[in-house]
Amino acid sequence: MNLMGRRFLTSLLQQAAVSYSVECMQTTFIRPEPLTQLPYSVHGMYQMSYATVQNIRYLYMNSAEKLITYLCGINNSLSQVPQVIIIDGLDFYAQQLQCSSETAICKLSSCLKDTLRYLNERLSVTTPLLVSVGDTLHNHLVIYGRDFDVYSLRQGGSPSHPISYALEKLAISAEDEIIRYNLTLTDAICLKSIECLHSDAVPVNDR
Repeated sequence: MNLMGRRFLTSLLQQAAVSYSVECMQTTFIRPEPLTQLPYSVHGMYQMSYATVQNIRYLYMNSAEKLITYLCGINNSLSQVPQVIIIDGLDFYAQQLQCSSETAICKLSSCLKDTLRYLNERLSVTTPLLVSVGDTLHNHLVIYGRDFDVYSLRQGGSPSHPISYALEKLAISAEDEIIRYNLTLTDAICLKSIECLHSDAVPVNDR
């Protein structure tokens, strides 16, 4: 995946974090390192500001060991636990495990499932989990798809939107929808709803 595509995914995850924060949901945003550029803005949605990020906790973890230690330690936490977990670049951590790539993905997926199971029981609600990966190998995406709804980011273009992307859900049947949105040259993302990142995705009309 190119750098713009990666930044685009980061922007969508950041927008999701802001949306959850505005709903007063304690959101943990995990990535390997701090952002060096501001995320793209999203039309019609809350923008990043001091007020809208109050419920977001940013954690920068540069190793798989740190990520796994954090996830496994949540069940020992006596303080407030996250109501939402967002991981930007799960494949970064999978590549660090000393095993085959397929086994690494399975290990991380299992760890995430155990963490979500605990949070669901403790909070008595379903805990949203959003992750991004730059991995495009089909067999890897199939493994991710066993536990998560997986969307593929595809780049295109048209005279009206020279730079455009489409989120395409990996389909089991041909009836699965394609959710499209456009990135204009003014660094703005046209989205009707960030729900396209959730399992219950809604179509987004082109603008």
